[in-house]
Amino acid sequence: MIYTIHVLKRELVIDDHKYKLNETEFILLYLFFHNPNKIISREEISKAMNGAKHNNITVRISKLKKKFNTLQIHTNVGQGYQLICDNINDTYTIDI
Repeated sequence: MIYTIHVLKRELVIDDHKYKLNETEFILLYLFFHNPNKIISREEISKAMNGAKHNNITVRISKLKKKFNTLQIHTNVGQGYQLICDNINDTYTIDI
């Protein structure tokens, strides 16, 4: 699959399907795409989301996983969250 975040349009394109992103979805996906395979701590996410509380982050990540279930977003207990990019056929890009 090909995943592309269009920054100016605030949308995610998965193959040929376009999805408008709300502000929180955009922030989270931008963080994950900018840091593939890296564990992003709740503190880093909170900072990017202007001080969001940990419970709010958990709910937002859960909704993101359900909405875009082809993305492999993993919870690393006690560490944070991670976008797993291990399928050699998948492409993840950020486009302005």
